[in-house]
Amino acid sequence: MNENFMMNKIILILIILLPASAFSAIVAQYHFDGNLLDSSSQDVINDNLTANTGSAVYATGVSGLAIKTGNSTGGANFVYAADSAELDLSGQFTIEAFIYPESISAQWSRIILKWNNSTAYHIALNYGNAGLHITQSNGTSLNTYSAAVTAGKWYHLAAVGNGSTVKIYLNGIAKGNFSYNGTLNNTAEELMIGGSLRNADYYFNGRIDEVILHNEAKSVSYLLSRASLLLPSVEDQNTPKFAADINNDGIVNFADFAEFADKWLPEEFLKFNNTIEDLRYFAIPMADNVMLEKHLFCFSGNLTVNPQTTKAGFQKIYSPPYSASTFAGEFKPFNITAAPVNYIWYPSEFYCDYGKINNVKIESTLVPIAGSSAVVFAVKLSNTTANTISVPFQFVPTGAISYISSSSWGWTPPSSGNTTTKYVQNSKLIMDNGSAGICIGLNIPWTWSSSTGVMSGTVALDANETQIVYITSSLGNIGSIQTIAANVMADPASYIADSRRSWCNEINQLRESVPEMLTDNPDLKMFYERGLLTLLTCKWKSSSLAANPWYSESGIDGGAVCNYIWGTAYIGNMLAMADPDALKNFLLLFLDGDLLNHYAITPIDGSATGPYYSYNKYSLSTLLYSYVMITGDTAFLTQPYGSTTILQQVSSICLDGENLASTPALVNYGVNSNLLELKKTTAYQYYVPSPNAERCLIYEQLAKLYSLAGITPPADLNARSAELKTVIRDLLWSSSINWFNARNNYLISTTAYSLQIYDLLRTGVPTSTQAAGILSHLNATEFLSKYGIHSLSKTDPGYDTTDVDWGGPGVYAGDAPQIVEDLYASGYDSYAEDILRRILWWGKTFPYYPQAIYADQRYYRTDGRANVIAGFTASQSIIFGVFGVDVQSDRIIIDPHTLNFVGQLKLKNLKIRNKILDIEILPASGTFEVTDAGNTITSSIGSAVTIMF
Repeated sequence: MNENFMMNKIILILIILLPASAFSAIVAQYHFDGNLLDSSSQDVINDNLTANTGSAVYATGVSGLAIKTGNSTGGANFVYAADSAELDLSGQFTIEAFIYPESISAQWSRIILKWNNSTAYHIALNYGNAGLHITQSNGTSLNTYSAAVTAGKWYHLAAVGNGSTVKIYLNGIAKGNFSYNGTLNNTAEELMIGGSLRNADYYFNGRIDEVILHNEAKSVSYLLSRASLLLPSVEDQNTPKFAADINNDGIVNFADFAEFADKWLPEEFLKFNNTIEDLRYFAIPMADNVMLEKHLFCFSGNLTVNPQTTKAGFQKIYSPPYSASTFAGEFKPFNITAAPVNYIWYPSEFYCDYGKINNVKIESTLVPIAGSSAVVFAVKLSNTTANTISVPFQFVPTGAISYISSSSWGWTPPSSGNTTTKYVQNSKLIMDNGSAGICIGLNIPWTWSSSTGVMSGTVALDANETQIVYITSSLGNIGSIQTIAANVMADPASYIADSRRSWCNEINQLRESVPEMLTDNPDLKMFYERGLLTLLTCKWKSSSLAANPWYSESGIDGGAVCNYIWGTAYIGNMLAMADPDALKNFLLLFLDGDLLNHYAITPIDGSATGPYYSYNKYSLSTLLYSYVMITGDTAFLTQPYGSTTILQQVSSICLDGENLASTPALVNYGVNSNLLELKKTTAYQYYVPSPNAERCLIYEQLAKLYSLAGITPPADLNARSAELKTVIRDLLWSSSINWFNARNNYLISTTAYSLQIYDLLRTGVPTSTQAAGILSHLNATEFLSKYGIHSLSKTDPGYDTTDVDWGGPGVYAGDAPQIVEDLYASGYDSYAEDILRRILWWGKTFPYYPQAIYADQRYYRTDGRANVIAGFTASQSIIFGVFGVDVQSDRIIIDPHTLNFVGQLKLKNLKIRNKILDIEILPASGTFEVTDAGNTITSSIGSAVTIMF
């Protein structure tokens, strides 16, 4: 995009706010990047467009290409989509587009409309003024056209309604308003863009780009985020230009950039450099956040801390082996509680804006310091007057810290108790609990009252002056915490900057290890990228842990810092690409961890913990198989382990208890506690389809690994797999209900419509007829809802509204993407795409993927863990599902699939063993390209490409 184009750019967005109860969703989205597809992913209806005459004509747009409309296009005068229920906007809604008028006609240059003789909504230019015309449900027509535009520029228009008033904004400046009753007279007319099927005279002559219809009222932060897309690039920062007149002074310059930055990443807190975009990209503002305060953490790799969202402060700090679960610290400006009016979560920190108190603007940012067990809470105080102001303040620390032994770092966060001794030493407050402590220091003078438990001070602000109060808290061994705090206090701003750089380095290093996914669909992009970020929230970097790095099952909220092998097994392929050395190390830890009796290893010393779990064997086999297939490290298989080899030790665990001389029989896995922990049904117990079916994969994986290692296997494992598949089909399949049943202790069939049955697709157990049978249940009555897939059928008697993971309302975060991958790998593209579309909202809703996510609402399990390592399957499902990557012993098979809601789709720098591949799907031609060492192979979709190692 050239500089002149950038200089002229202004955005146009039309937004109408409706009732806050409406679900957040994009109901139609058109990028116009060479196609007329509806690329919205939050709905399940394709409102694709049709050109009214000829073919559509494209030109340079704000983002990629734009569509040209009007009388001089040489092709279609406009485009339209057939009427659908979701296009009949009601309640809250937003309509937005970028427009570039090439000429200004006298009247009614139609941009976006559903109109005949009665208008639902009609966005147009009228005598050079942009605006909105609506008809209410009572038949009353209302309009305002007061935002003047000229030809040859991009514009950003916004219409914001609150249920009683609509205001029109141009480039962020209010231009007009009218009152309305909050209703629209929706009709059966088509959605038309650039012109009208009803009147051939009133076209919009120019370019239109990025049209989006929402069924929600978008926030001011959303408008700013749209404007932020036009920030100058790093390479071009010396040229003062910005896309919108943010500060309303009539001039577009760096002052607008500064005001925007102050709202999003305050300049004093985040100095602008190359890392900013990485942090901003993943940001979750207050208006979009759905996570409860107890799950909203900031993480540095060494330490995790919980910000407070109702007052200025922070709480609950964990840095294994230390827990300060009961700690809380509140900052009180003017000695009163300050409640945030806005906040933004970033991977590196938590920013809060408290508005003005006594003419002092108050902001804060909470930053866990990378490479240290310290936290900095920086409070910015800005005098907004021409007079001096004294700001008395208090900082009130409560709670305690404890050293937590390895066995106590279980599923729930370990408690630190409340016993502590507080005293002042070397101008720092010490919270002493014997062997562990917290040290708190400030960069300005303060006093301590032991009777009230309050640290007090005063900041003197000159006229229009800004000062920052840095509150540094370190925790750990009582003998080291003062040194840690003193180091950070010497230059807290530098430590904050280093911590941001550390986060960005982690993001970029991971992006170097796993492939980049390029697409014109921002929801799909964020779904993939948020999976990467979720892995990083499980990555601990500390020499105090059993492995460095240490990957936890969850951990960001202090719970499940252990590594549970079944959670890690969900992401075997991705972890083998992202951090192969760590996976190799964890395989050794698992072998030491007695997987025949325990299901997890602890973070401090790697000791085993918890009971045996029925998926342990499959998880171990899968992780070893993934590691060897992705890395090619076959030497690891024959590495000595005690008196045997790694492969033989893994094999002895996975085949434990089996009589290899006889035909395999179903394994009795016992009761719910060993399986899905279902509470309202006993139908999925004992002789269950899964993990019995996963045993077939264990046999096949071990057979391949034995072959690669040059070691004779203990039996014909491939034949054993085939035999077990027959046993499962014969004993558990019910043709009358098209489902795989379980059998109880009396060998009586029991039916549980569990999502686990779809895991059988990856094992090869179901015949084609059986696969079609279980897929017949994958419908809106049973397993599917608007926002995902259910773990237990909605019709199952055991459906449990309190058990989001496995009992019905939603899924464990690894399961839905895993099923997408399995469906693609099994050739059921339409089912896979349908589920993928339903869950794409995850990426822009959560800061990191939580333990379990609902299928019938945009929410998550609030009594579970805040993050989960299996969230990385979101990324894995794209690479090994959508792009159809299948890594085998001597080759990579690539069999990608098109997505009907995506135009551009490319995988760049896929690194597997000695290969670096690019894969691009070209839906317009029905082909795809694989580039290997500069050589490009083109093939038709459905005709796989094989790359030999």
